[in-house]
Order: sequence, then C-alpha cells, then structure tokens
Amino acid sequence: PSKNHFYFLFSGRHNSYLFASETKDEKNDWMNSIRANMAKPPLYALLQAMRDKVTNKANADDGED
Repeated sequence: PSKNHFYFLFSGRHNSYLFASETKDEKNDWMNSIRANMAKPPLYALLQAMRDKVTNKANADDGED
C-alpha cells in the first residue's frame, strides 16, 4: 500500500475487497456507487426499467389519434 492513496475495505459474506484511489473524491465516488448498487437487487432495477418502458409505450399509444 502506498501512502499517496486512499483505501477502503468492502467485506461481504464470502469475500473482502480492498479498494484504492488516488484522491479522496474518487474514493467517495466508489463508495457511493457501491452503496447505490447494494440498495436494490439488480433484478429490481431490470423490472423497474421494463415497467417504465411499458408505461411509456402505453402513454404514447394513448396520445395517438
């Protein structure tokens, strides 16, 4: 490890990952991205996108004459 880097450790159920960044802002960006992706399962995001697509198509079809 270098003293010129910012580190954080992410530990899951089976694995641990050590992240290193060159700046504090980059470290915070990594941490925020990881948190955001842990908040909801990936399947939830896929289903949400599919629902939005169907809703948008239905709304567009309602506007047709």
